[in-house]
Amino acid sequence: MFKLPRNNLNVEYKGQRIEDVATKIGSLFGEEGKRIGEKIDRATKKVTIKIED
Repeated sequence: MFKLPRNNLNVEYKGQRIEDVATKIGSLFGEEGKRIGEKIDRATKKVTIKIED
Protein backbone atom coordinates (compact mmCIF):
# COMPACT_ATOMS: atom_id res chain seq x y z
CA MET A 1 0.00 0.00 0.00
CA PHE A 2 1.44 3.40 -0.98
CA LYS A 3 0.67 6.67 0.75
CA LEU A 4 1.69 10.11 -0.51
CA PRO A 5 3.61 11.99 2.22
CA ARG A 6 5.33 15.37 2.23
CA ASN A 7 8.94 14.14 2.05
CA ASN A 8 11.11 11.74 0.06
CA LEU A 9 11.32 7.95 0.11
CA ASN A 10 10.03 6.96 3.53
CA VAL A 11 9.05 3.80 5.34
CA GLU A 12 6.26 3.51 7.87
CA TYR A 13 6.25 0.40 10.05
CA LYS A 14 3.91 -0.11 12.99
CA GLY A 15 3.19 3.61 13.13
CA GLN A 16 6.89 4.57 13.20
CA ARG A 17 7.91 6.75 10.26
CA ILE A 18 11.46 6.69 8.88
CA GLU A 19 12.22 9.48 6.41
CA ASP A 20 14.86 9.63 3.65
CA VAL A 21 15.54 5.90 3.82
CA ALA A 22 17.80 5.71 0.76
CA THR A 23 20.12 8.41 2.14
CA LYS A 24 20.39 6.62 5.48
CA ILE A 25 21.10 3.24 3.90
CA GLY A 26 23.56 4.79 1.44
CA SER A 27 25.47 6.45 4.27
CA LEU A 28 26.41 2.97 5.54
CA PHE A 29 28.63 2.76 2.43
CA GLY A 30 30.39 6.09 2.91
CA GLU A 31 30.10 9.46 1.21
CA GLU A 32 29.56 8.06 -2.29
CA GLY A 33 26.78 5.80 -1.01
CA LYS A 34 25.17 8.76 0.74
CA ARG A 35 25.26 10.82 -2.48
CA ILE A 36 23.62 7.98 -4.40
CA GLY A 37 20.98 7.65 -1.68
CA GLU A 38 20.23 11.38 -1.85
CA LYS A 39 19.70 11.10 -5.62
CA ILE A 40 17.30 8.20 -5.08
CA ASP A 41 15.39 10.18 -2.44
CA ARG A 42 15.07 13.14 -4.81
CA ALA A 43 13.81 10.87 -7.62
CA THR A 44 11.28 9.15 -5.36
CA LYS A 45 9.88 12.28 -3.77
CA LYS A 46 6.55 11.79 -1.98
CA VAL A 47 6.73 7.98 -1.86
CA THR A 48 6.08 6.07 1.35
CA ILE A 49 6.21 2.32 1.73
CA LYS A 50 3.77 1.39 4.48
CA ILE A 51 4.41 -2.04 6.00
CA GLU A 52 1.47 -3.62 7.77
CA ASP A 53 1.50 -6.87 9.72
